[in-house]
This record gives sequence, structure tokens and C-alpha cells, in this order.
Amino acid sequence: MTHKGLMEIAIAYFAGLLTLINPCVLPVLLIVLATALQAKKWGPLALAAGMNVMFIMLGIGIPAFGPALGINDQVVAHFFELGQL
Repeated sequence: MTHKGLMEIAIAYFAGLLTLINPCVLPVLLIVLATALQAKKWGPLALAAGMNVMFIMLGIGIPAFGPALGINDQVVAHFFELGQL
């Protein structure tokens, strides 16, 4: 993998982490973390690991299998245009 590819992965990962602190997600995340901590001592760590795995799976899976499902740049752009109506 090239240096540019690694940098893109790092930027995408940190962008995903930033989505966790947006005003809509942060209060819910705190409740989920508190619940995980009450369930088990390692609950928050397991929750964080699970979220990381899902971010990675989606980040690799959608570009890999998206074209087979008919998902391309135009479909994604159209989806976000609909969301801004």
C-alpha cells in the first residue's frame, strides 16, 4: 500500500471518529457506554472494539461490493441530494 493510501485510510478513520461526537450521537453514545459499563467491567472496551470493527467492515465492504450492488458515485450523490431537500 502506498503512503497516499495509508493517509486516506487514516483520514477516513478519524472522520468516522468525528461522527461519534456530533450533537445527535453524543448523548446516545454516553447512555450506551454507561449501560455497557454497568453490564460488565470490560463492556465499554467491547463496545468500542465492536464499533471499530463495524467501521472497518463498512469502509472496506461498501467500496468492494458496492459496484456489484449498483452503488456508484452517482447513486451516492443522488442519495445525499435527496437528504438535503
